[in-house]
Amino acid sequence: MAAVSQALVEFANHHRAQPAPGIEVIVTPRYQITLQPDFPIAGPNNVSWIRCRPREVDEVIREARATISPHHLPVTWTLDPGIYRALVAARLEIARRAGVSGLAVWGGNMSAPILGRLGFETVGWRRFYLDTTTA
Repeated sequence: MAAVSQALVEFANHHRAQPAPGIEVIVTPRYQITLQPDFPIAGPNNVSWIRCRPREVDEVIREARATISPHHLPVTWTLDPGIYRALVAARLEIARRAGVSGLAVWGGNMSAPILGRLGFETVGWRRFYLDTTTA
C-alpha cells in the first residue's frame, strides 16, 4: 500500500499546476505555504496541510512563521484535523488547570464534530454585517 501511495504522490507532484504569476508556493514535507504578496489580507496567503505529531506542533508553527515573517503578510492556517483537535484539547486543559469555569471557541461546521467530541456545545452562530452606505 505504501508503494501505491508514493506512486500517487509522485504522479500528483509531476502533474501539479504551476502557481499563477506573482504567487509563491513553498512546499515542505510537513506543510505548504502559499503567498500572494500583492494581496495584503489573509486568505490567499495560507499555511496548509500541517502534518506532524501533536508534540511537534509548536516547532512546525515556529518554522512556518519564520518562513513567512520576511514577507510581512497576514496568513490563514489550515490545520490537519488531528492537529486542530490536539491544539483545542491542549488549550482546554490549560483553561481547566487555570480554574476557568467555561471556555468558548469560535468554530464552523467543519470544527463542530471535533469540538463536540471534546465536550463543547453549539450555542449560536456569529453573523457579520457590511455597511454599504459609504461604498
